Amino acid sequence: MGNFTADLQFVWYFAPGSELSVVWKNLITTLGDQIDKRYFTDLKNTLDAPQYNGLSVRLLYFLDYRNVKRLFSSSKGIGHTEDNPDLIYSFI
Repeated sequence: MGNFTADLQFVWYFAPGSELSVVWKNLITTLGDQIDKRYFTDLKNTLDAPQYNGLSVRLLYFLDYRNVKRLFSSSKGIGHTEDNPDLIYSFI
């Protein structure tokens, strides 16, 4: 029985408290009772076995409660920033 795993992770911190994470995982497993005592032959048998791959993407975004509350409590509605010119958030 032989196992080979590889993980690759990319994390981008693009704003305070916010991040984008992409993770790729690779698993190679061989089944059997006999193990080849030659390293490179055993490695070749393991790498020739079926592979299982996984990809995950995660987005965390920090929303400031005060700015969100100000957006929704504005008398002119969402997107109006006349009373707060430094508010730069937009919602899609």
